[in-house]
This record gives sequence, C-alpha cells and structure tokens, in this order.
Amino acid sequence: RGGSDENCLYVRKGRQLMHMAAWHDPNTMATVGRVQTELTKFRDQLTELRVDSVGLGGGVADRLRELRYPVRDIEAGAQSSNPGEYMNLRAEMFWQLRTLLETEQVGRLLDDKTQSQLCTIEWEVQSDKRIKIVSKEEMKRKGLTSPDRADALAMCLLPAGPGGTGEAYQTASRWSGSQ
Repeated sequence: RGGSDENCLYVRKGRQLMHMAAWHDPNTMATVGRVQTELTKFRDQLTELRVDSVGLGGGVADRLRELRYPVRDIEAGAQSSNPGEYMNLRAEMFWQLRTLLETEQVGRLLDDKTQSQLCTIEWEVQSDKRIKIVSKEEMKRKGLTSPDRADALAMCLLPAGPGGTGEAYQTASRWSGSQ
C-alpha cells in the first residue's frame, strides 16, 4: 500500500473519449467507491470495465465484479493476441494506441499530463523482430514516473474483447500502489 502512482479512469464510446479522472488513494475499497462514482452516468450503457488487475489492482477488479460491473482483467505482461509481432500485451496496446494517435482516430484532446506521459514511452524492436515497450522499472531507473494515465488510455482504446462492438461505453481503470 502507499506509493505515488495514480489511479486513472478513462471512458470511451467508440473512439471518442468521454471522461477521464485521476486520483491518489492507496485504499482499494475507496478506489472502488471512486470508480462507481465516476461511472454513475455511464453505468447503464457500460459494456466492459478494463482493470489493471496485477498486484493490488486484483482486489479492485474482484470487488467491482462482485458489484456486477462487466470487468475484464488486463495483465500487461500477458501474451499478445499477435505474439509474433509484440513481446506482450503492453507492447500491443501501446503500438495500437500509437497508430490511433498518429492517424488522428482518437476523439477529444488529452490532458497535458497524459500527453507528457505518452512522450516518455520508449519502444524497441528485438532481435526476433517483435516490438517491445521499455518497462516501467527501466523508466523509473531513468528518473521517469510511472505512466499511469498513458497505461489507462492504452487499455481503454484496446479493441473490444470477444463479442464486443466497441461502440458502447467502455472504460479502463489503472489502479496501482506499491507492488
């Protein structure tokens, strides 16, 4: 518990960003309460709530699932849907986000802090030609902060899960504390 990382939430409809919130609170149940408050006006149309469920975020995901939110656990280190091209899901999410931003397919402007975090994300092509995003641990060694808002945005704009159309409201919540 504790730590300086942010809790971040994005809501989208299609590729249009509808809402963003970010806050600091290491308490998992307080975070669940804040997520519920932030999603009040979107609740009836919400099709998927993506939660960074690694570490402490797992408790947030479990409680939201108990409250009948359509939670989709996201584990950035998990295998990509295209493992021949991306090292892991994090690389796939950020590469897709990069493409959307470059082609101006994301509606509404992002806040300055999110834009700044996006500029700190570095990538490389490995010897096996797969795309790798530099780890958060390496970013911290370079004196950079955790890109919590950028992570939440990348999760939010990841294409819909099985059976999803991407047109109804979807959200992503990046919750983390010290891990």
